[in-house]
Amino acid sequence: MQEAAPDELGEFQLLNRYQYLVKARCYILKGAEMEAVSLLLRMMPYFEMSEHRYCLMEARMLLAIAQYRMEQEDWKTPLTLALDGLEHFGFLRLPAEEGAAILPLLTAVRKELPDTFCPLIIREASRYAKLYPLYLQPPNLPTKSLTQTEKQVLHLVVQGMNNAEIAQSMHISVRTVKFHTGNIYAKLGVQSRTEAIALSRKLFE
Repeated sequence: MQEAAPDELGEFQLLNRYQYLVKARCYILKGAEMEAVSLLLRMMPYFEMSEHRYCLMEARMLLAIAQYRMEQEDWKTPLTLALDGLEHFGFLRLPAEEGAAILPLLTAVRKELPDTFCPLIIREASRYAKLYPLYLQPPNLPTKSLTQTEKQVLHLVVQGMNNAEIAQSMHISVRTVKFHTGNIYAKLGVQSRTEAIALSRKLFE
C-alpha cells in the first residue's frame, strides 16, 4: 500500500522531516517553487529549535534553489547560510549531491565564497551533475514562459478560486487578475479557464 505524503498544511510533525524534504524536492521538480518555499520556510524554525543542523542546511539549500528559479533577489541568503554551516561541519557531500540543481547557484556566487571550500563543492557538484544531469530539472513546459505573477495567478485558478478571490488573495484588482488570466490563456494556447486548469493538471500530474 502506497504511503501518502505528509500534509504540511495540518499539524507539523518533526518526525516526518525527511518526508517533508522529499516533498519540497518534488515541488521543485514539478516547477511548483512557491509551494516548495512555503513548506521549507515552515520547516526551518523547527530545525533550528531542535538543532537538526543537517536538515536545516539541506532545507536552506533547497530554499535557495527554489528562490533562484523564482528569480527572487534574496536567494543568496539561505545559500550562504547553508554553505557557512557546511564548511564549519565539513559536510561536503550534502551540497555535492544537489548537483545539477545547485551548480548554477554556486557558479553565480563563486567569487563571494571562500577560496578553500568553494572549489571543492563546485568540483563535486559538477561530478554529480554529469552523473545525474536531469536531477530536479523540471520538464520544458509552456508554463516556463509565464511570469512569476502569472504562475501565482494560475496556481490560484487551479485551486478553484474565482477572479474576485484571487484579487483579494493577491491584493490586486479584479481587472488586473483578468489581464493576467488573458496573458496566461494566450501563452498556454487555451481559450478558457477550464482548459487552463485541465492543461495545468495534465502537465504537473
